[in-house]
Amino acid sequence: MMRIHIVGPPASGKTTLAQRLATNLKIPFYELDYIAWQEGFPKTERSLEDRLKDIRSIAAQPVWVTEGIFLIWTDELLRKATYIVWLDMPLRLVLKRIIIRRLRWSLTGMHVPSSFLKQLQLLKYIGLYYFGTGHLDTRIFTANHLITYKNKLIHCLQSSEVEGFFKSIPIQEQGNKDEDNC
Repeated sequence: MMRIHIVGPPASGKTTLAQRLATNLKIPFYELDYIAWQEGFPKTERSLEDRLKDIRSIAAQPVWVTEGIFLIWTDELLRKATYIVWLDMPLRLVLKRIIIRRLRWSLTGMHVPSSFLKQLQLLKYIGLYYFGTGHLDTRIFTANHLITYKNKLIHCLQSSEVEGFFKSIPIQEQGNKDEDNC
């Protein structure tokens, strides 16, 4: 049974890692933005009841990969996860990825899911995540919240650590399958 929950700020690599793991392990992948928001983008928040119902449904499955920045209403995923991966990337890397992402969207003509004002709000949110102290969606809050799960927490501070985790999972999963066959 492989259940992996990935948490981190925007542009930390959550979706990319989750998709790679899900493809490699051939297990379902869930983006929590689609559980948190109507249509997956921060416009209209879904009710807590609906979010928790979906979380319970995912958590009950034997295998999955989930990703999102959300903590408060995702504790069931955190409890059931085999691994919790915190992508705690440096601010400079996150900002670089945001700029590259926006440029790519512009150059390819992809629809950017938010206005310029929303992009400024995203930058403010990231600033609060890294430097804020009194808010739920901060790096400090994340660290304190994840202490409860330290026995299964993989805290990645750089891309090489993320890659090391990714490469170790198929080996661990194969070892689990071999034990099951004994």
